[in-house]
Order: sequence, then C-alpha cells, then structure tokens
Amino acid sequence: MTGGGDTPSARYGETLLRDTNESSLFELLRETKHALEGDDWTRPYHIKQLDDLICSSRSAVQIDRPPVIELTSASSAAGKTNLLYFIAAKAVLPKSYRGVELGASHAAVVFIDTNGQFDADRLLVVALGIVIQEAKNQGVDISTGPSDLSQLQDLVVESLKHVHVFRPRSSAELLTVLYHLPGYLLQTDDETSLVMPEHHSKSRPVHSLLIDSASAFYYQDARAHEINRLVIAGNRIREEAADPVFTELQPDIDISTTASASDLVSYLRHIQKTFECSVVFTTWGLYPRVSRNATSQFHGNGNRVSSWAGRTVNITSFKSYLPAAWLTYPTCRLILRRESVKQFPPDLSLETLVPSSPRPDDGEDADADHIRQLARERQSAVQATGFIASLDNAYIGNSNDIAAISSSSSGPPSSIRFRITKFGVCFDE
Repeated sequence: MTGGGDTPSARYGETLLRDTNESSLFELLRETKHALEGDDWTRPYHIKQLDDLICSSRSAVQIDRPPVIELTSASSAAGKTNLLYFIAAKAVLPKSYRGVELGASHAAVVFIDTNGQFDADRLLVVALGIVIQEAKNQGVDISTGPSDLSQLQDLVVESLKHVHVFRPRSSAELLTVLYHLPGYLLQTDDETSLVMPEHHSKSRPVHSLLIDSASAFYYQDARAHEINRLVIAGNRIREEAADPVFTELQPDIDISTTASASDLVSYLRHIQKTFECSVVFTTWGLYPRVSRNATSQFHGNGNRVSSWAGRTVNITSFKSYLPAAWLTYPTCRLILRRESVKQFPPDLSLETLVPSSPRPDDGEDADADHIRQLARERQSAVQATGFIASLDNAYIGNSNDIAAISSSSSGPPSSIRFRITKFGVCFDE
C-alpha cells in the first residue's frame, strides 16, 4: 500500500482520529468509580432540610457535580460557623453506631479557619449532639451507663481526627495551603511530606472543603494594594518631575502577602475536580439589598419602636464587594439571620413590670421575685429563637451576574429553620 494524504485509508484514519476521545487515566478511573458506585449530589450533605433547600436552587447540570455554597449574613452571630460545624460533623461521623443510622458520610473534611476562631470543643459538642439526637429520633438508648458515654465520646473524638484544620494568616498563606493541599491529602508530594505530617484520612474520600471566611483578608489585601498603588504613583510623579534628590520610595507593606482572587478560586476548582468534594465558604454581608416592603414592629401598646432598634427589614440579597472570581464561583448563596425577639416598649418602666396589687409585708422581695421571673421568661424566649437560612433568589450562580430583585416576585424565598443550643445544632422538620 502506498502512502499518501489523500488515499481512502488516510481519510478513514483521519475520521477515526476525529471521533476518538482522549482522556487521562484519572478521568478513566473516575468514570469507572461513578459507574460502579454512583454519586448522588442531590443529597450532598445528608442533612435533609439543607439538601432540599440547595437542590431546589440548582439546575439539572449543577446537580451532576458537587455544590459550591456561600453562607452570608448581615451581622455576626447568625449561625454560619455552627452550620459549618454541623456539616463537618455529618461528614466525618460513621454511617451507623450501635444500631443507630446516623446518615453520615464517614469521610474527611478540610476546614480552613481564616478568622482564627475555630473551636474544637464546640465541634465535639455538635458531633455528640448529632449522635444523641439521631438515637433519640430512632428510639434507641445509647447512654445507659458511664461506659457507654465514654465509648460514644471516643467514637466522636476518633471521627474528628478526620477534620483537617488550617489557619492561614493572609491570602498568600491561603493560596499556599490550597496549592499544597492535594499533595498533603494524597501523600504523593515529597515536598509536602516534609512540611506536613502524615494524616489519618488516606483511606477516606474528601467530602467538603469549608472556609470560614472568604472575607477575612478583604480589608488587609485592599490596604496592601492601595498603599502599593499610591507609592508607585508617587514614584512616577517624582520621576517625571526630574527631582534632583529623587529616591525611589518603597511601600511599608509587603505586597507578597496578598494573593489574587482568581488564583484562589482556580486552586479551589482544581481541588474540587481532583477530590470531587463540595465547597462551602462564609462571607460578610456588608451591603444588603433591602426590599421596599420592609416593615416595622409594633408592640401591644401600639407604640412603634423607632430607628434601627425595632425595625425589621427584609434583607433578600447582598451586593457583592469581593472580586469577580468569588462572585461567579458559588452555585447558590444562603442568607442566614437570627430570628428577632420582640423587644420591650421604650416607655416600659419598673412600675409597669411590677404588679399594682397591694404589697404584703415582704413586698420588696415579692417585687424582686416577680422581676426575676420576668427575666427568666425573657431569657427563655431569647434561647428559643431560631436561625433562618434563606436562598438568595436574586443570585444567579456561575452566571457573571447578580440579578436585580424583581418587584413582582411572589412570596418569600425558600428557607429552613434551625436552632443552636449548648447541646448542638438541630433542624426543624
């Protein structure tokens, strides 16, 4: 057979080459794993209420891959970190314990604490609360004696060894952590093995990468870049003016401590693709959009609490302030807030609180007891308040756009309610 670029054999070979799909060994193994085991990303966190909420906001294409969730709020103490603890505990706990189906993932979690406020004791309490609550729901008694409680605590402590915590102090350190993370988790990078010790999770899949929070270095980076910009501009002006005593100024801050948002998100995408894990990160809601139908609370006496103290505003979305890479990264955004507690009217006095009936001989003690009783009731009301996580329906994930809030939207956004107590976190049915 003679060679030639225009022979039938050559044309047939070109056709076969065009129809051939090239893939790496990693992709082949991943497809084989999916075919054998399957991945149901409609229930990524094994938390029914949260999974239903997230699933309702994702398209059919997005459901086929791990979600990226942004948790934001207009104020602190809105439940973001405790929700991360709950997700982490659900990910690392075993699937069952002494006949109790925990609905957990028996996996590993990476927790990046940029705020420097990670609380291992609180995570332990949340994990214990999950096991105890599931046992209670299924009618199984797992705490019949001190030895049982000790075994339960040992189980949880052993599970929490699979939560890998990193505490970067700058965006550059965060970038370094993300860069070395695959080698650390897979234990395949000689350079990484010298820096980080061997871990306990080599045989477990990575369930989630949690970041608390993506906003931590926002002001730090903004200041560094602004100072650097001003110094460069000043040097240019003095150089153009031909200053005879010109000496180049140097910024008093190291610009190398910052990292671009596009690089951070690029590494996050790489990690997510490598380990097929979800990503959940928190942000500060600095610039809320307030709906036009904001209402004010009225107390029983008809007095409206003025100013910000008693005003209940309906925050339905947030304007983004982070770089565009963060803006388009999440598949959905959840707005968290704490339920408001009805406040005392501003004209409430001690005489109003204390009954006007004639006082007995120990009238002062009776008044004090009554006030203490009111205080206990008030404290109980505060402790009973829950936390609301609502979908930001104005956010269009991965679309390079934050849509305007439609004035014709009907009804509030989908939401879930959960409570945070000293015993853990629990979701309402």
